[in-house]
Amino acid sequence: MLWFPFYPAGKPEKNRLSFLSDLNVPCLIIQGTRDQLGGYDWVSQQDIPENVEVVWIEGADHDFKTLKKYNRNVSDTVTQIAKITHHWLVKNI
Repeated sequence: MLWFPFYPAGKPEKNRLSFLSDLNVPCLIIQGTRDQLGGYDWVSQQDIPENVEVVWIEGADHDFKTLKKYNRNVSDTVTQIAKITHHWLVKNI
């Protein structure tokens, strides 16, 4: 999954963690550290099932955009996501 909406914007108390607990297959979530629907600080404090792997894109938001200080554009981020996904598929499928 790309950019899983862990919770509605501004409402972490209404999280969607139960959806992940119900999964019976391996799952990859690629998430931006600045995602307003589940950033690193919040997600890293949650109990994520072992079959769910969360990979972080440093500085990215929910729309793949990164801060200027990272010197990356959306195309760079999409390329990174493609490489991560390919590696995960080879390892898990």
